[in-house]
Amino acid sequence: LFEIISYFTKKDININIPQKLNKLIYVGKLNGFLSDFHLNGTFISLVGKVQSNINIAHQNKWDNFTIKGDLHSKKIDLGQALNNTNFGNTAFDVELSIDRINDNIDGYVDGNILEFGFKNYNYQNLTLTGNFNKNSFDGHAYLSDENLKFKFDGLIDFSHNPNIYQFEVKVDDFCPNKLNLTQKYEDLKIKFNITSDLIGNNIDSIEGSLRIDSIILNKKGQENLLKSIELLAVNNPFIKEKFILLKSDLISGILSGNYTLSYLRNDNSN
Repeated sequence: LFEIISYFTKKDININIPQKLNKLIYVGKLNGFLSDFHLNGTFISLVGKVQSNINIAHQNKWDNFTIKGDLHSKKIDLGQALNNTNFGNTAFDVELSIDRINDNIDGYVDGNILEFGFKNYNYQNLTLTGNFNKNSFDGHAYLSDENLKFKFDGLIDFSHNPNIYQFEVKVDDFCPNKLNLTQKYEDLKIKFNITSDLIGNNIDSIEGSLRIDSIILNKKGQENLLKSIELLAVNNPFIKEKFILLKSDLISGILSGNYTLSYLRNDNSN
């Protein structure tokens, strides 16, 4: 498809795609112009099929383009597509909008990931809604799997200086052993909530508050409860001093002074 468009427009289309997707067959309708067209059909590749109902418009050798529409697939071998054996099959039903201007990409997604394979486990029923670019996501995610209930609401922004971490997370029925994330902790279920209002580019510049509460570790019906862990970090540039307040059921304390946490961490690891 890209070769055909490149032939008629006499312009090179520089879009990096995985090697397994280099050969694409498109079966369906193509209406419009070479600079603004609509695709209603099926893309067929070595890793699976994707049904599309999308509009694509572009300018300046694809430096600027817009993609809007729906994508559906019953099975894509993501491991083969990414050449990574940690991933398995995925199936999805997604509405999306993507705008690229030069090197900047902004988009919106509203979709349901019906299946997602990772570490030989198939996660079920992930919904995702929000705005995104190359370095940020602002929206909602909800996973309803028998071995992990997960809800995310908020913003993670690496494009802002300092980085922004403003979100709420709720985790329930988290079974790391059954998800093949570890060979330890059989029959363990974990539950917790996270509220983050942090900014910072690294551990040494982090400021704000972080609260983890309702922490429950359940193993074979026996529960261990930790009510909360609260962290407050403040940097005072005028006196070149930092403050970290830690409060929990098990331990509480204050760390103050002109210190570098990354140095302390590396020193302890040695």
